[in-house]
Amino acid sequence: MANLISRGAINQIMGGATGAAGYNPTVQVVSLKKMTNAGTDRWRLVLSDGQHFAQSMLATQQNEMISSGDLKELCIITLSDYIVNVVQNKRLIILLKLDVTSGPAPKIGDPINFSEDSSARVKPELGGGSNNNNTGHYGGGSKPNTGGYGAGRDVKPKVANNPYGASNKQANNPYAGGGNNNYGGGGGNYGGGGGARGGAANNPYANRGSSNSGPVQRQSQDSAYMPISAINPYQNRWTIKARITKKGDMRQWNNARGSGTLFSVDLLDEDGSEIKGTFFKQDADKWFQILQEGQVYAFTGGKVKVANKKFSSFNAEYELNFDSSTQINPINDDSRISSATYAFVKLNEMEAMEANKVLDVIAVVKSVEDHAQFVSRAGKQLDKRNLILVDDTCTEINLTLWGDMAKADGSRWEGNPVVAFKGVKLSEYNGRSLNSLNSSTLVNDPDVPETADLRAWFDAAGGGSSFKSVTVRNGGGGGGDEVAKKDISQRYTLQSITDGNLGNGEKPDWAVVKATISFIKLDGERLPWYTACPKEGCNKKVTETMEGAWQCEKCNQTHPECQRRYMLNMQISDNTGKAWVTAFNDQAVELLDNRTADELFQMKEEGNDAELEELFSEACFKTYMFTLRVKTDMYNDETRSRKTLQRMAPVDVKAECAALLDAIAKYN
Repeated sequence: MANLISRGAINQIMGGATGAAGYNPTVQVVSLKKMTNAGTDRWRLVLSDGQHFAQSMLATQQNEMISSGDLKELCIITLSDYIVNVVQNKRLIILLKLDVTSGPAPKIGDPINFSEDSSARVKPELGGGSNNNNTGHYGGGSKPNTGGYGAGRDVKPKVANNPYGASNKQANNPYAGGGNNNYGGGGGNYGGGGGARGGAANNPYANRGSSNSGPVQRQSQDSAYMPISAINPYQNRWTIKARITKKGDMRQWNNARGSGTLFSVDLLDEDGSEIKGTFFKQDADKWFQILQEGQVYAFTGGKVKVANKKFSSFNAEYELNFDSSTQINPINDDSRISSATYAFVKLNEMEAMEANKVLDVIAVVKSVEDHAQFVSRAGKQLDKRNLILVDDTCTEINLTLWGDMAKADGSRWEGNPVVAFKGVKLSEYNGRSLNSLNSSTLVNDPDVPETADLRAWFDAAGGGSSFKSVTVRNGGGGGGDEVAKKDISQRYTLQSITDGNLGNGEKPDWAVVKATISFIKLDGERLPWYTACPKEGCNKKVTETMEGAWQCEKCNQTHPECQRRYMLNMQISDNTGKAWVTAFNDQAVELLDNRTADELFQMKEEGNDAELEELFSEACFKTYMFTLRVKTDMYNDETRSRKTLQRMAPVDVKAECAALLDAIAKYN
């Protein structure tokens, strides 16, 4: 079994060998331990080469290997990419990429802890110098060298059994001190005095001084900079070179820990890796006017933290918080760093994707609604604008722009432009839809190949195509008749909801139905409302106390009054059948002549039952376009399909006639 793993691998990794330099050892995972940091699962692995074992941490992007069951305790793995960092004065191997070469096997050897084995530790005094007999692993003098990564200029002993030591004749040995030695260095820990390339200037692993106390880092083409993809919370020294692809506005924040200002930047390096960086308080004030969007800078220092995907347009695992220790220097523009990078997703792929993913999309803007303002339940004034996007998969989806993007001049949407949207969020609201984030960006007619392809497709035939929508568009707000304009072939009948088994999956389904209200339930014993918490945004049910107050368990507060909110059961009908639907407060108020539940409660208390019944009767036998949320659940051991009213709009006769004529033309 011992031949399955690379003996001495731990010693070599701790000494500076890296995957980037071509050293890809095979080791055994002798222990796996799950650790949670800021809500993110991390896995600590103990690696063994049969002689020594050492602690390592799995990069979060590799967690899938554990959840899928591929990576288990006692597996044999090959390390493709890794770095060594110093954490609390201990060396820790960060596993960036690995392959499982064998399933669980009996423990190989009787390894001892590398950190406790003094004979295995790297000793700086062994590197470099001119001792006649240098037995250090990392440097060579000018006389015989019996081991390690470099050998002296006049090495005479045979080196056939030494994979890392060679004389200057071993020109093809990348670890040799003589000849072409990338790892030799005159004054560094890992260098040998006699290496042909032994000078510190050419040694990416050696300091120009007499010691190298920093963490080992993967190097890009320019050894002074670390790739963004290599940054992780265990990296305590790094410098990245990146372009600011987006600079956010200065914003105010206020929470339990205080208040202040902040702004964020999106950074892109020459490898195409991206990361978000944020400045707070005095650091935000210091850098906001200095940093310019589109420029290239070198960033040194800051805190690496797990990314909050809720506020980020990237799928990166980490983000940066810059602070007073951060150093930023401008750099002449580097053409190797592009102005933007995209990972476009086709619209027809979005139905099968998980909600809340952040995506890049390029599409033709088929139609656009006017900028609209409304007040949220929290009392904030919000700006929105809805776009309908289409692409050459003959699929369309609704994208909602928020804030400044919504308020921007509407002329940019004229003429069905091709637009690239970076960092928009996929939602399952109304089926599938997209929403802009504060960090999202958009570019008209971007300089990418997809632009010309989409332009040619839309101009040739795409504009007249029939599209499959993955968004159930609906009325509500100022766009009340949007449902009525919808392609009739995409509507459901009440019977087709049942026949199509809508709502039987893990997630709810959405359906647009043209139907008539045939009955609204009004039961004297169970009135169509409930007592709710009056605190804005809560709406949870409250219970009356002995003192006549109202207790909310969610808020843990007692209120002198409650607020009544509708929970209305009604029956709707079309030409195929009928169904029970639940309408909650906002839709019920609209149905009942804008009367609130508190008003109807007062009406009931005053004994005006006849007026109450008349109000319910007048709401019946009216036809609407209903948007329903359909979900199957269990009740009293029976399966039932629950249909909840989400939106409703009166039928626009003119738009409905146009939709019918269009359906007839397609049928013919």
